[in-house]
Amino acid sequence: MSILKEVFQHLAEQGRTAFMPYITAGDPDAATSWRLLEILADQGADVVELGVPFTDPLADGPDNQKAAMRALRRPVGLVDTLRLAEKAKRQLGLPIVLFSYYNSIYSYGLDKFRNICRQGYLAGLVVPDLPFEESAPLKKVLTGSGVDLVQFISPTTPAGRRRKIAAAAQGFIYYVSLTGVTGRRQALAVGLRRQVEEIRRIAGLPVAVGFGISNPAHAGRVACFADGVIVGSALVSLVEKFGRGKKLYNAFSALAGRMARAVHGARNSELPVSPKF
Repeated sequence: MSILKEVFQHLAEQGRTAFMPYITAGDPDAATSWRLLEILADQGADVVELGVPFTDPLADGPDNQKAAMRALRRPVGLVDTLRLAEKAKRQLGLPIVLFSYYNSIYSYGLDKFRNICRQGYLAGLVVPDLPFEESAPLKKVLTGSGVDLVQFISPTTPAGRRRKIAAAAQGFIYYVSLTGVTGRRQALAVGLRRQVEEIRRIAGLPVAVGFGISNPAHAGRVACFADGVIVGSALVSLVEKFGRGKKLYNAFSALAGRMARAVHGARNSELPVSPKF
């Protein structure tokens, strides 16, 4: 059984949704990244998405783009991110899903990357610029490693393609809740609950929702019907606002804690969920 399957199965038995925060490795420096991971562990993160800084982050909005640029000034790359992921698994017990554009992995070398994956400290891999139809070589590399290659489905994914993705998916389905890039939004997408329930039905896998979940109210509403709630830009933006040090850590801890409580308490609360979601 893969790490991600164990995590989601355990949470389902508890009637809880996974809180899945995202940060960019090395933003704004390695020491700060490590402290943010410690905070996320303390605040109850179930899975952490750890982003590899990249020069052309096509799926990322302004907050995550700026985070990547700050990290690249160090510079921080794939190898540094993998070291951070190993430390997080070893010292904090955090299941880490690596968020990386394919160029970084391909340039590093698929054979070398296979060896990394077999060391057991990555739970999953998200590659936003690798189409499902072209993912077979990477999926082959991951075979037997216990690392799940997570697939995306979006509102614009045609029904036939959804079924193909669902049939081959591993770990969980990453549902992109809106058209566009990552970033903070004022409101959740209309029809979100219906989409999640449909995808779960055809995939038979947990569905985690990301893109545009900007505050604890958003997180709590989505947690009522999704299996995982992915929060990135709202947390990452605090690094730009506070830089580093105590003010950042306090603000980050406060928001991560509020997000975690909203996600973990949603299914056992009386929080109403509007049918439009």
